Amino acid sequence: MSSTALAERPTCPATPAHGYLALRDPPGGWTPEQRWCGTWYDCTRCTSGVLYPSRALREQLAAQAARHRAGCPGCPGPAHRQDPWP
Repeated sequence: MSSTALAERPTCPATPAHGYLALRDPPGGWTPEQRWCGTWYDCTRCTSGVLYPSRALREQLAAQAARHRAGCPGCPGPAHRQDPWP
């Protein structure tokens, strides 16, 4: 996963005093789907984690947002959605 790792290690989002996050290294390695999503970092002192999305995921999300905006003129954004999974 070194191709998507950050140049500067992130710090714990919940408690910055915890210091730097560790690159998540799942047992058995990464699946192709996990690699496609991006790079995960975990705090070694609490349960906080951060996903830095891959370029492919960012591009897919931007395309989805553009398709939504095109089909929903004047849309106020996700707040108008009625489903429970925003």
